Amino acid sequence: MVFAYSFVWIIAVYAGIGLAFALFFVTFLVSSIDPSAAGTGVGFRFIILPGVIALWPLLVWRLIRGMKEPPTEINSHRRAASVKLKGR
Repeated sequence: MVFAYSFVWIIAVYAGIGLAFALFFVTFLVSSIDPSAAGTGVGFRFIILPGVIALWPLLVWRLIRGMKEPPTEINSHRRAASVKLKGR
């Protein structure tokens, strides 16, 4: 029973920190990590709020590292396309 209470308490603390960070992030910092989010309305910020609450450690890490653009996904399709373009 102690494990269950501890688990719920840890999740509640995580979500509380996430909510506090998310409110600050969507209000002031979202455009600093993703320039395409600059000038977006309240609707967009409301939509991303649950994701920011869940992924707040990743976003804090990105802010600390000073990342200004979203990362580019590198997969087999992008690698194949770049090989074809270089071969021309």
